[in-house]
Amino acid sequence: MSTSGPEPEMEPYADRSHYRIRTDDQFKDGVKLYVEIVDELAATSKKASALRKHKAELSESIMGYMRNEDLEELDLESFGGGKLLRRKSKRVEGLKKDAIIEQLGVMLGNSGQAETVVSNIWNNRAVSETETLRRTRPRAS
Repeated sequence: MSTSGPEPEMEPYADRSHYRIRTDDQFKDGVKLYVEIVDELAATSKKASALRKHKAELSESIMGYMRNEDLEELDLESFGGGKLLRRKSKRVEGLKKDAIIEQLGVMLGNSGQAETVVSNIWNNRAVSETETLRRTRPRAS
């Protein structure tokens, strides 16, 4: 017998790690809340996407100006403190099948053998499977 008391009422955005659906009414309430959260996340995501796009456009303009003026940093004292830094970084590109085949072909001296090896590795990679919920919307007529 549980001593924790009755199951809590469903409140928007409260921690549900302990909540278990046991009745049809709880199921309906859970689905309703799920749909509301999905809709709110979609709206928030759209707004965040628009803000990221605007930030990227401003970043390009600001970096262009700083580059032309040979500025590496800008003191942000009048904007709440901190600094705006212009930095360069390098990243290694992701591995691509064609690039691996090309480099292996050079190392092995045999592009056919390289293709066979890479195809074998590529086709025998581990596959993981997860289960999720996804909301779809009816298509507009």
